[in-house]
Amino acid sequence: MRRLALLITASFLAAPAVHAVDINEGQLAIHGDGAWSFQSTSNRNAYLDATAEGNYDLATFNMLVAARPTPLLTITADLAFDPRHVGLEWMFAEWRVSDRTRLRAGQVKQPIGNPGELQFAGTTRPFYNLATSIYGPANMVASAYLGVGATGQLTPDSAWTLAYDLYAGALKLNELETYRGLEVPTRPTVDNPVVIDRQLLRDILGGRLSITTPFDLTLRLSGVGGRLIKDEPARTTFLVGGLSAEYQSRRLRLGAEVFYSNELGAEHSVGAHLTAAWSFDVHWQVAARVEGYRTWVHDIVGISPLQRHREVAVGLDYWFTPALVVKGSLHQIVGNHFAYPAGATYRELATRFPAERTTTMLIGTQFAF
Repeated sequence: MRRLALLITASFLAAPAVHAVDINEGQLAIHGDGAWSFQSTSNRNAYLDATAEGNYDLATFNMLVAARPTPLLTITADLAFDPRHVGLEWMFAEWRVSDRTRLRAGQVKQPIGNPGELQFAGTTRPFYNLATSIYGPANMVASAYLGVGATGQLTPDSAWTLAYDLYAGALKLNELETYRGLEVPTRPTVDNPVVIDRQLLRDILGGRLSITTPFDLTLRLSGVGGRLIKDEPARTTFLVGGLSAEYQSRRLRLGAEVFYSNELGAEHSVGAHLTAAWSFDVHWQVAARVEGYRTWVHDIVGISPLQRHREVAVGLDYWFTPALVVKGSLHQIVGNHFAYPAGATYRELATRFPAERTTTMLIGTQFAF
């Protein structure tokens, strides 16, 4: 069971214990993460899942299945279900060489930042969603890589913990380029509706180094680089790197991250957030977050609202148990990189200037077993 716990640890990090369903003395474990929310905006702009008329159709469920055919081999998969999509978020085999080295192969959860492996585990964080400026369609973080990797803990018996992750292969990034109509106004595609593009970053090398101190502070350094495939046969070198810090005590939780991406010869971006949460008791928790994102494009002079995003959020949570929470939050957004009228084309955003300020309201529940 101890070896299987190493695999499921990513579902419980930085959160109170939530127990999976174990079958046959730990040879098979099932863990689930569910969520539903209502999200709306204050004007014509949509912000990710939030819409002007209000969006109720936001139920999701992720099921983690982990099997241990032998004491050294673990196979795990995460299946995602929502009203528009059913798919495989990750699936991989892990061979335990020792506590210092575990080898992985398949579609593996990407080890990046503070909550990189916990993107679908809502009961591990104070806000319903992760920071958009890094974990949204910001072209920085994926849910999984396709390839091989290694992970381990180099100081298993020390008060200071040094852990590492290394990986190679490919990954798929989500990117939202609302500013595309500013680049080449005569390009035919600027009359197309704005969509989130999925880009393949291949031949990657990536890694993360994590240091956990005896006083509950964890520092992480993450990075990945490879060749970005956009328009065949063009291939561009693409790099992402970031610093992360996280502190958690019984009542206080703090997290801060800054990430930088560079598509060489085309554009570069910076995203950052600072998150704080305070628990009054086992039930009530308040949270606040500030975040920002900006992208610089070589063909565009100056900075348009379509190239930036600033957000301030406050939240109030009620935890029935560590496995069930109700969350409410208000978000004040400045900029149109992620907030813009639904169905707009790239040309319309570049010429009609949507409202630069948007307020978003969210109320929802997240749960796990």
